[in-house]
Amino acid sequence: MRRSASLLAVLGIGLCLCGGLFADDPTKSPTSTKGRRGLPPGWSKLGLSDQQKQRILGIQAGFSSRIEMLQRQVKDLQEQERKAMYAQLTDAQKAQLKDIIAAKAGEAKDDTKPDTGIGKDKSQ
Repeated sequence: MRRSASLLAVLGIGLCLCGGLFADDPTKSPTSTKGRRGLPPGWSKLGLSDQQKQRILGIQAGFSSRIEMLQRQVKDLQEQERKAMYAQLTDAQKAQLKDIIAAKAGEAKDDTKPDTGIGKDKSQ
């Protein structure tokens, strides 16, 4: 029981880390509405009146909460999907997946920090 709980915890952390590897770069996403308080790219060159600008900003504000709600729903569905897929694995496959995720997490950590050899278990 305790082993299963720790395995699920490691898997959850691994899935979060792997998900970050495939996520879009938020600095490159012009469609991201989170925190944006301006006109979309290129719109400032259209010669919009102040009234048009205010209406457009109001439209953005009106849609942003709905978009965020849908994004949360998508995230929840993706989590449910991952759990359902994980439930299909045998215990041996779950253990193998845990090792794969741990190795990937180690590779990502190794890419960002110089290898000092301190704190590493040599038996692995």
